[in-house]
Amino acid sequence: MSSRVRIRPAVKEDLEAITRLRKQAILESPQQDEPREHLIQWGAVLSEERTLRRIAEQCLLVAETSGEVISCNCLDLDEGEMVGPVVKEGHRGQGLGKRMVTEIERLAVQYGMRELITEAAQPRIGFFNACGYQVRPGASHEPDPRTRILSIRMSRRFPRRQTRYGARIRRLLEQIGIPPDYGRERRLKLQAECQQLATIGTDLRGREQLMQPKAAMAWYEMRNAALSDGIELNVASAFRSVGYQVTIIERKKQAGQDMDEILKVSAAPGYSEHHTGRAIDICCPSMPPLEECFENTEAFEWLTDSAHRFGFSMSYPRNNIHRIAYEPWHWAWRNSS
Repeated sequence: MSSRVRIRPAVKEDLEAITRLRKQAILESPQQDEPREHLIQWGAVLSEERTLRRIAEQCLLVAETSGEVISCNCLDLDEGEMVGPVVKEGHRGQGLGKRMVTEIERLAVQYGMRELITEAAQPRIGFFNACGYQVRPGASHEPDPRTRILSIRMSRRFPRRQTRYGARIRRLLEQIGIPPDYGRERRLKLQAECQQLATIGTDLRGREQLMQPKAAMAWYEMRNAALSDGIELNVASAFRSVGYQVTIIERKKQAGQDMDEILKVSAAPGYSEHHTGRAIDICCPSMPPLEECFENTEAFEWLTDSAHRFGFSMSYPRNNIHRIAYEPWHWAWRNSS
């Protein structure tokens, strides 16, 4: 296997290659008397129905070398389960499968998960044992109802060092009444608190606002570019600590708001992009801050056309997968170069 194998999130253009990999894996697995034609058809339907959604959620990873996709692995957030890995023939036995498992585990930790489950076909039990997975208590070999491939449920609990931040956040969520699987259900990753911050001036109330230094630099550049085009961009909010996010949630609870309604407009503590110092709520003089009507301003039009040039993008468009309300004012810097 080339040392230049790159593991990355899958994109739509990978769909055909992923489908081929999965079909081949199904056909290579031991089965009872299921017709080969049925297995081929089922493999195609499985990919068509689910793969695009998992690509959109960025929970499907591929490995490529020289432009060729040679492996894939998936985190099924609905079930809290790893589906894979699949490695192309000719690239097996060289450690790639283990690397793909490790990358999915890292992704699971980012969603606040402490444990990962997988369905292991009989010939792959040894592989998963070597990756630290054990057969779940009471589990037995069961045939898949569609392929009749015998498999057994296995799981691995992540070491404490990997989940220390997640454990802290889980305790906070429990204290304020948010389910522990919030991140997985909302497709939101844990966001670590930024430790190095730079000032970006004050908000409309005169409070100092902070961002991660490179994000702050990008904000200054974007704001100045907008100003040169006759557009004034102001800051309504930037960095927020986990503790401050708890205060926001508690304040809304005390005001009588239902938790489901609160979480439509405020991310749970530990999951807010504001913790990273890369997110900023933008406003302009002609409209009140943090209101949907911001989308009708020249400032929003300018951001839509130009923010990408400075590494910023809008986090919560309409009908987003996180089930967070449309926030045309919330932008995050994603360019780490």
